Amino acid sequence: MELFEEMKNKECQPDEYTYNMLIDILCSRGKMEEALSLLQEMELSGCARNVVTYNTLIDGFIKNKGIEEAEEIFDEMELQGVSRNSVTYNTLIDGLCKSKKGRGCCTANGPDVNGRAADVVQTMTSNRCEPDIVTYGTLIGGLCKAALFRWRRTNEAMRLFREMMEKGDPPDAVTYKIVFCGLCSGGRPIQEAVKFVVEMVEKGFLPEFSSFYMLAEGLCALYMEDTLVKLVDMIMKKANCSDSKVSMIRGFLKIHKFEDALTTLGSILDG
Repeated sequence: MELFEEMKNKECQPDEYTYNMLIDILCSRGKMEEALSLLQEMELSGCARNVVTYNTLIDGFIKNKGIEEAEEIFDEMELQGVSRNSVTYNTLIDGLCKSKKGRGCCTANGPDVNGRAADVVQTMTSNRCEPDIVTYGTLIGGLCKAALFRWRRTNEAMRLFREMMEKGDPPDAVTYKIVFCGLCSGGRPIQEAVKFVVEMVEKGFLPEFSSFYMLAEGLCALYMEDTLVKLVDMIMKKANCSDSKVSMIRGFLKIHKFEDALTTLGSILDG
């Protein structure tokens, strides 16, 4: 900052690159008031504020637990005629999904999980900025972590998941794991989780052991051990397990030592 002041004293006017760099430094240090002062200074000096300026501030406020201030900066962009890009939208959506506003509140029909985040997505699409894999992943993660599954309302999360695929943005391993975890822990019909993990493995992704263990417990409780054996076999093939591990797990399954089989499988999935 001393060098910055020295530049101005010597009548060397800072450009937008200099301002953006300083704002980024201040945001990373949590000095948001000082960052806002620089934003105002940019306006007074006639230095154009661009999408990088605003994106940096939005991200800074979110990281410093200032979601309302981040929304104000987001709204100011439109007033100043600065076009938002996918980074702008995805940053704010992520912040909202992690905040109380994103989690929504309970209604007569269950939780209104998306809340303000859904409004931002609508604004995004209306401004011809299509949601990408980051947008979908953030929304799905927010839905799954915001009690939607515990309310047994997986429809919205699954709709987004399928929409993501239809638009040519194939879900990644993280997204698959999040949805599978939600299906296993949310009291949905067990066949939904079974079908999903089959799809997941066929796409080349392995489930987290903690989620699969919940599914395995449910299958055993419903006397669906045959289904569990098939799933374990499928996972072992996809994981390229060593012959010794395969023999050990199959041996445990054959004598119905499911706990031992799952423990061994867990060392593979979490290894």
